[in-house]
Formats: sequence, C-alpha cells, structure tokens
Amino acid sequence: MELALEDTAVTIKVLSVGGKRMSRAIYSQMPRRSPLSNHDCTVQGQLWGIVVDPKCCHRMGSGSTSVDLLRSVTGDGPGGVHRRAIVQSGHMASRVEKYLAHLDRLSGGREPRFFPVESTKQGLRGVTEIVYDDLPDGLLTTLTYGLSLAEHPEWQHGSPELCLSVNSTNVIWAHAVGFLAEQLRGTCPFSYGSTINFGERIVPDSEMTAFCVFAPLVLDRADYLGIDVGVPGHEGHDVINIQGMYPIHEVERQFINEHGLEAFWKSGWEPTDVLRSPAI
Repeated sequence: MELALEDTAVTIKVLSVGGKRMSRAIYSQMPRRSPLSNHDCTVQGQLWGIVVDPKCCHRMGSGSTSVDLLRSVTGDGPGGVHRRAIVQSGHMASRVEKYLAHLDRLSGGREPRFFPVESTKQGLRGVTEIVYDDLPDGLLTTLTYGLSLAEHPEWQHGSPELCLSVNSTNVIWAHAVGFLAEQLRGTCPFSYGSTINFGERIVPDSEMTAFCVFAPLVLDRADYLGIDVGVPGHEGHDVINIQGMYPIHEVERQFINEHGLEAFWKSGWEPTDVLRSPAI
C-alpha cells in the first residue's frame, strides 16, 4: 500500500492484499474537511457483556429477504422512529432499504449475516452488524448500520457507517466493530486519522488493542462516499459515508497520535493481517 498526502485529499492506492492482486482504487477525503484527524476515542465499559451472542445471528430463510431481516433487527420499517420513506418503483422504501440495496449491488447479491447490537442511547435504535464471509476471497468483511442515525458536529458532509475487512474467520471482529459503532456514536467522529483505544485485546488470539480510521480497503471511492439514502426531492440531505476500520497495536496508536496517519501508513504494514507484529 502507498499513501500520498495532498493539499485537500488523502490518497491511498491499493496494490495488493495478502499478496493477492486487487483492483486499483484511489480514495480521497471529502472537500472542506481536514484530511486527517487527531481524535483519539476510548471505549468505556465492558465490551463483551453488551455485544450480541453469536447465536443471535439472522440468516435468510424461505420467503425472507435481506431487507426483511435488517428491518427485524433495526426496527426500521413501517412505524419505525427512524423510518424515512421514499417512493421507488411503485412502493415505499425505507432508509435502510436504500442502504442495503447499495450493499447488495457491491456484494453481487451475496447473502450476509446480521447481528443486532442493542442500543444504549436514548431515542436511537440499535446498530446492526452486516457480515460477509470470504468476501473478498479469504477476508471477513463487516459493515454497520445504525451509527449514521446519530449526530455529531463534524458530520457536515454525511454520516458514517463502518467497514472492516480482516484475514480471519473469527466473528468477534465483527462484533467489535458493531460495539464501537453503538457505544461511540455521537461522541467519536470516526474521521480519517481517528484512533480508538480498546484498552484490551480485541479478540483473544490477536495482540491488537486499537483501531485507526481511514478509507475502506475493499471499496472504490464511488462506492463508499455519498451514498444517498434521502427522500425524493431532498436528495443529498441524508448521505452515508462508509469509513474503514483498521486493527492496530497500542504502540501504533500512540505513533499515529504523535506523528500522524501518513507516517504510519508508510511503515509497510499489512492492514488485513490481525496476527502481525507491530510495524513501528
């Protein structure tokens, strides 16, 4: 990987992941925002007492659709607090339907697993982990829905959802991202360069204890920026931007906070390898 910092953009060119050739992508931050952030967020409370148990996973069955299942775990359907209906192809489609339809296009219709995370925020529904196994090949990819329901003063050009891609089959990585999205929504900006401190191992078999935020590894710029989930006539008023989450070691978190993300990105680390040694 290589990263180039320009006057108004952070650019990352993905050449390969784990030795596998991937499509070339160029990522740039949205205009009128600082390209890098010095935010350092800390998780409060016990992690695994809140995250959903794996047995709560929802899969599609006969007669069910991805939208049905996501509605069932988010409550974003008829009468839902955060339902934003639109007229599309002769039927009413909610905010979550537009988001999930976008993910379906990106995944080629692959069936994900859904894990709900109960809300601890008054007035906000829970967060959902949308988990794709072996997509891209060999990676566990997780996206969230529910972080963008909150508000933050820095979210001037859209609200974030999170994306994690790791070389692992351990679904705890997905639960960690869902937990962070739910616990830190409204307080952590999840902007490029932000670091998030777990204070303990994220999963038992990895020594990593933190995350940093940058553009998603497996998505093209047009696929992760400016996802319009607004109502007709008000397009662009409700926009989701997908932010990439990268597991890192504590020493790397400290390095990023002191020297910035660009210096760390040039250290030659492998972003999907959760068993790697520190790059610093």
